[in-house]
Amino acid sequence: MTTFSHFESHPEIEWADPATCLALFRETEDSVRPLKYEETTRIWSVTPPDGRKLFLKSYRVPWRRRLFAGAVRSRALREWRALRAMEAAGLPVPTPVWFAESRRRGQLRFSIVATRSLDPVKRLADSLRSAPAAEVSICRAVGAVTRRLHDAGFGHFRLRPKNLLVGPPPDFPVHVLDLPYTCHWSAGAPPRIRQMDLEQLAGAYSKLSRTAVDAILCGYHDVPANANPPDGFRPGSRSRWGQKLRRIVYFVHASGSGHVPEPRPELRRSRATG
Repeated sequence: MTTFSHFESHPEIEWADPATCLALFRETEDSVRPLKYEETTRIWSVTPPDGRKLFLKSYRVPWRRRLFAGAVRSRALREWRALRAMEAAGLPVPTPVWFAESRRRGQLRFSIVATRSLDPVKRLADSLRSAPAAEVSICRAVGAVTRRLHDAGFGHFRLRPKNLLVGPPPDFPVHVLDLPYTCHWSAGAPPRIRQMDLEQLAGAYSKLSRTAVDAILCGYHDVPANANPPDGFRPGSRSRWGQKLRRIVYFVHASGSGHVPEPRPELRRSRATG
């Protein structure tokens, strides 16, 4: 029977205790049609006791990798800690509700993170298609949010257009998703991390229009929409493998040198469960 060996919840959400969350997970894991289903990742929606829809993201560890998964942080724990730290910094991320992982004899079997739904929202690409007249406004907002994230010290490491959600008009608020590889620097994200994120977001493989790219860069640098974006951070044409290799090298160095985001102790509520 599935159990949680480690559990943490948002300190302001009282219903999120280990027994309730475990029951919610057991009842819906196989009965609810997933929104995403891959070998290692499964996402589905549930309705908790307070009636506010949640998304559960489960990271499963394949058998062939379990031998090496005993001593490392789970992806869900990394994402949970990043969400909590970014929420505390006032950044636009989904509200993290609870996190859990299951280990057997020290080996990680799966981990899960639950976040509140942001509905009504759309993926960035869908929002641009449905509101073409607002392309510049939306993309300037994307650039401004990216700059806020970097100035607060966070590097996303997977800042692709599909990991940005846009709310309805007239404000088109932008929210950031998919944070298991996020790192943090107290003095702000270094220039190389900013460049890496911007190249992921608006580089040669983002499929955004040139108008959208220029608007993102203008929003990032807070210059008028009709101005030429500064050249210092203009995304290059690095190959896909070149981008991926750089992300891996930068992440290994950053996480290994203590730049893992951690929420303040008073923002954590941790409870073990058997």
